[in-house]
Amino acid sequence: MLSVVIETAIGLALVFYFMALLCSAITEAIANAMKKRAKYLLRGLRELLDDPATAETAPGVVSPSAALASVSAEQNLYNRALAADATTAVPPATPPHSDAPPGPWTTVLMGHPLIRPFKEARSTSQKTRNPSYLPARAFAAALLDTIVPNTTGKTTLTHIRNAVSGLDDATPFKGALVSILKRTEDDVKSFMSGLEQWYDDQMDRISGSYKRWSKRWLAAIAVVLVGLAGIDAIAIGRSLYEDAPLRAAVVAAAANETLCEQDESFEETRECVTTTLTELGASHGLPLGWTETTTPDRWSEWLLKVLGLALTAAAATLGAPFWFDAFNRLGSLRNAGPKPKTTSG
Repeated sequence: MLSVVIETAIGLALVFYFMALLCSAITEAIANAMKKRAKYLLRGLRELLDDPATAETAPGVVSPSAALASVSAEQNLYNRALAADATTAVPPATPPHSDAPPGPWTTVLMGHPLIRPFKEARSTSQKTRNPSYLPARAFAAALLDTIVPNTTGKTTLTHIRNAVSGLDDATPFKGALVSILKRTEDDVKSFMSGLEQWYDDQMDRISGSYKRWSKRWLAAIAVVLVGLAGIDAIAIGRSLYEDAPLRAAVVAAAANETLCEQDESFEETRECVTTTLTELGASHGLPLGWTETTTPDRWSEWLLKVLGLALTAAAATLGAPFWFDAFNRLGSLRNAGPKPKTTSG
């Protein structure tokens, strides 16, 4: 009996893994098409260098016009950062205490020669895009070279202190640089480490924002995909528990070394998942899709059906790594078998 329960759980975990994998692949494809990783990186740089007031606030009601304006501003920043280069991105040269607004430091930084290589396309067939990831070391080196642009020879801590002191008081990140300098030991390396930590702290927060965006899309995609495909966790669990050949086939698929992998492209993931699930459904009777036998007739059956679909959608939002680890652990438990009874002497 215990082995039947474990094998049923393995089968459910495998189905949940496939759905989570497909939903994650679709979410990643949408993020790639919308350039969300690059835009979140630029948002983090903007909040760090140009406009701290744009930092993410508590959730609230946002009007459609405000949302459209935000999207437009985000796209405009993306385009300006993409077009920036060493000749067009000139560091702001505003005299101290002037009434002029602070310059677009984000655009300046993205045009720096140390940053531009991260924009390059991976192949000649791809268009150049803003980077989705920027190492802390590259950020720190580019920012230092921007705020101390005219140093001849080796940059010293004295050069840095003088350059930071000469920045316009309206420069949003001047206070942060002054604070870093206060904690800096008597070498440039220590200052660079401070810049890198400052950047990493901001990127950790932006990474959290991106993950929340991704989770919302993942949940929405899971609901739509599970509803269209009719992946009912309750019906699948009942079939696995009652049908030994079906259970054996699904457990064998879970143990397959050529199982769909998490780092494949969207097309490869979609083809692998749909092919495997279709084979299990057509050849072994796994209840998938909307058919005469899986479509409820009475309202009580519909309630159970909706609950089963909701359970599958909720499981998919936990992510493919979670379910991959789950059916591996269950497989180990199944192979180990029950703990042998001790005999009393």
